[in-house]
Amino acid sequence: MLTIYFYNLRIMLLILELSQNFLFNKAGNRLSEAQEKWTRFTGAIEAAASEEEILQYIRYHWSSKYGLTREKELFDAIKRKTNNSNLVITYLAELESDVNSYLALLNPNHSFWNSFTNASPLYLKNLIDLQLYQNRPLLLSILKRFSKGDVEKALKLVVSWSVRNLIVGVIGSGTIEKEFSFQAKLINEGKIKTAQELKHSVINIIPTDENFKRQFKIATVSKNYIARFYLSEIEKTYHKTSEQETSKDPEKVNLEHILPEKPDLEKDWNNFTEEEHKTYFKRIGNLSLLDKDLNSNQKNSSFIEKKKFFKSSEILISKSLSKMKKWDKKEIENRQEEFAEKAIEIWSLKI
Repeated sequence: MLTIYFYNLRIMLLILELSQNFLFNKAGNRLSEAQEKWTRFTGAIEAAASEEEILQYIRYHWSSKYGLTREKELFDAIKRKTNNSNLVITYLAELESDVNSYLALLNPNHSFWNSFTNASPLYLKNLIDLQLYQNRPLLLSILKRFSKGDVEKALKLVVSWSVRNLIVGVIGSGTIEKEFSFQAKLINEGKIKTAQELKHSVINIIPTDENFKRQFKIATVSKNYIARFYLSEIEKTYHKTSEQETSKDPEKVNLEHILPEKPDLEKDWNNFTEEEHKTYFKRIGNLSLLDKDLNSNQKNSSFIEKKKFFKSSEILISKSLSKMKKWDKKEIENRQEEFAEKAIEIWSLKI
């Protein structure tokens, strides 16, 4: 894996170097101006992130203007569109002007968000927690063209769209990046001017409430960070106030499989067959969050033993498990159906 990573990194840096050399060459007698603009926006990214993030920014920025552009296509696209000094300076000026918005997409605590309501950076944090980056061309266009109020509404929509797609899974990552980039291009061209117009533009490709609920009721989750995100957001709905934030940090809470990964099916979990265990083990209804200091040695215990630790938890979706008399397929299905009802409201399409 490291070999592949370093190979890809070399390719990225090569594309970046080729693009830089081409732009400087085409700048002609405005070379020093081009160099200053390049240095300013690349330096800002390197200071906040890393050198490889520079190419990501250039690609996402280009995709937001012209539609989805892969890394391997980027250099040729830049050559076609910036073939004289005026075009080069105009393009570099845009990269310099928009870099602060991109840095804000990397960091919900960035000063950029100071003039927004608290909701906007929280929605951004949701996308970062889910490790979803294909949306960045769209987010760049939203930040550049929408009012602050519409930015908040659009970010909420993008989070709901993303979660619904993760659960329903009808659109692959490549297709959804293409769609995000297409919508970004429409915004840049002035064809979409508000969050409501964006919603109207994408409504036919976002899973409906009915479809989302149906799939959520049977969904499994293999990636722990995604499971933590879902459960943390669901946990919030059981609190009367928004003051208590359930941590998604694996250093603070463990992801708990109530029916464990390696159960003793003969002794402690004889209400599950081996095949049923495979089916239900990663179901959302079988997952919970538990304070790290409570379950260090209990992950494969019987449900009776686990209930003692659930009772001591401050996390309500876990504490409630202590009231259960048993844990079987029906309990998992009922709990997941309850969560599915919550999910429709959490990741609603109302803006």
